[in-house]
Amino acid sequence: MAKISTDRLLGISAILISMLTLIIFIYQTNIIREQSRLSVKPRLSFSAHFNTKDSTHTYQVLLTNKGLGPAIIEAINLQHDHKKYNADIRAFFEAVYPDVWKYGHFSQTFKLSRGSTLSAGESKSLLVFVFNETQRLPLLDYLGIQEVDDLPFLIAVEYSSIYEERWKTTSEQDGHPEAL
Repeated sequence: MAKISTDRLLGISAILISMLTLIIFIYQTNIIREQSRLSVKPRLSFSAHFNTKDSTHTYQVLLTNKGLGPAIIEAINLQHDHKKYNADIRAFFEAVYPDVWKYGHFSQTFKLSRGSTLSAGESKSLLVFVFNETQRLPLLDYLGIQEVDDLPFLIAVEYSSIYEERWKTTSEQDGHPEAL
């Protein structure tokens, strides 16, 4: 049986230590890369607000970036009866609910287009509809909904991070956005 020399043992040990160091370095680099991606990950969510002052009701739909980085809008559309519409709220209501003006008015609408960016913590009001208490039940009946908080249509948003990772979220979705 051959005896291993001290020089050879030290050489093998140095190679093993170098290999282990390389593996640890690659592992740490992957952790840093993932941490960097997560530190700028956007997360869009919808919220609806219903306020009453005297006999005037205000209904508002907000899109908020609750993530850590900017959300770059790739696509946004409205869906009703399996049809897609542009994200122009006024044009959508003129096409689908042309008599909505009998019940109230839009005091604000915002059109997000492809390439728009929502910074971390930023909110955009997609619509603000104002109506009188006397019009509440006729409006609900006209829209075919049970509560003012219900939307009679779906809002779908596709967005990406600065690392070009993409997600999709909708106004009816609970939980995490869908990765694309």
